[in-house]
Amino acid sequence: MPVLIAGEDADCKERVAELAREIPNFRAVDAGPLANAALLESVTALELNLNRLHKKRTAIQILGL
Repeated sequence: MPVLIAGEDADCKERVAELAREIPNFRAVDAGPLANAALLESVTALELNLNRLHKKRTAIQILGL
């Protein structure tokens, strides 16, 4: 499962990536600068609302990385 990490500080992003890699089946993916965090949050809100609306568990895949 990808863990998308957005931020400005490369050292901090690497530390978060290390933590993500400690969790089985999680994979850190650099999502670019902090400005991208708003986009990531929007996707999360969409997914949560789809789950609630359809009473299902949805997933969004990151392909090709």
